[in-house]
Amino acid sequence: TDNIAVSSYEIYKDGFILDSSNTNSYNVTGLTANTTYSFTVFAKDAAGNTSTVSNSINVTTQDTPSINELFISEYIEGSSNNKAIEVANFTGSSIDLSIYSLKRNANGGTSWGAALPLSGTLINGEVFVLANSAASATILGVADLTSSADALLFNGNDPVGLFKNDILIDLLGVFNSAVVYAENTTLRRKGIISSPNTTYTVSEWDSFSVDTFDGLGTHNLTLNVDNFIANLFNVYPNPAINGSTTIFVSENTEIDYIQFYNLKGQLVLNILNPEVFQNKIEINSIPTGFYIVKIMNKFSYSTKRLIVQ
Repeated sequence: TDNIAVSSYEIYKDGFILDSSNTNSYNVTGLTANTTYSFTVFAKDAAGNTSTVSNSINVTTQDTPSINELFISEYIEGSSNNKAIEVANFTGSSIDLSIYSLKRNANGGTSWGAALPLSGTLINGEVFVLANSAASATILGVADLTSSADALLFNGNDPVGLFKNDILIDLLGVFNSAVVYAENTTLRRKGIISSPNTTYTVSEWDSFSVDTFDGLGTHNLTLNVDNFIANLFNVYPNPAINGSTTIFVSENTEIDYIQFYNLKGQLVLNILNPEVFQNKIEINSIPTGFYIVKIMNKFSYSTKRLIVQ
C-alpha cells in the first residue's frame, strides 16, 4: 500500500535486478535445474518512491528430467504454414499428456509465449503430432492436434520448448536468442537419442530439406547393435567413489555413446559422443547404485558391471 498507490514492482534474483512487473504476479523463466535462488521485491509508486525490501524467498528448482521421459522427435519449419512438432514416447508405459505443453520463444524474447496444452494418452512407442492448422494436407493427415496458437507459429529463429507441469524438459534453439537454427528445415532426432535435453545440441538431430514430411507420424529408436565384444573397455575404479569413474578404451576406438542401466533395466544415463582424451573418458555425477555400463559404436558394443558408492 502507498498514499499515491503502487505502480510497479522490481524483482531481484540473488541480489541483482531481474525485471519489473505492473501486477503482483511474475513468472521467472530460464533457471538452471537443481539450483537454489533467492528472490526479493521492491514496490514503487508513480512518484518514484521505493519501498523497503521485502522478505526474501528461497526457491530450489527441480532436478533435470530422467531418461524415462517424453521428447521432441521431429520439427518441421517449412514453406508457408507447414509447421509441426512431433513428440515421442519411449518411456515403457502410457503417458497422460494433459500435464505437457508446447511453447515458443518468439524472436529471442525474454519470456515464453502462451502454452499449447497436449491432450489424451500417448502409448509407449507412439508419437503425438502438433501441427499448424493451415499446414499442408500431408501434415494434417497425421496430426493429432491442429491449432493456430502461438506455439505453432514458430519460424527458424524461434526456440520451441516441451514443458511438463510448466517446467521445460526439451528444447529446440537457444532461449532468449534470435539466432536462426532451423529455417525452412526438417529436423529429426537421431535414433540413438531416447531422452529430452534442455540444451539444444545440433549433433542429436538429422537435418532435411524444406517440406520433408515423409517421417512425420512415426519414430524409431536404433539402440541395438548385434556385434558384442567382451573387452571393448574397462572401468576404474570399480566400485566408483563420489559418483565418478574413468572408462578406458582401446587406442583409436570410436565411441558413439555410453549408457548406464540400473538392475531393473532402466536407462539412467545416456551420454552421446563422449569426449575421449588419451583413450580415457571421465564420467562424473553418477547416482549411487549398481549398473550395467554399455558402450556402443557403429560396429559393436560391450558391457561391464559397475558399483557406484
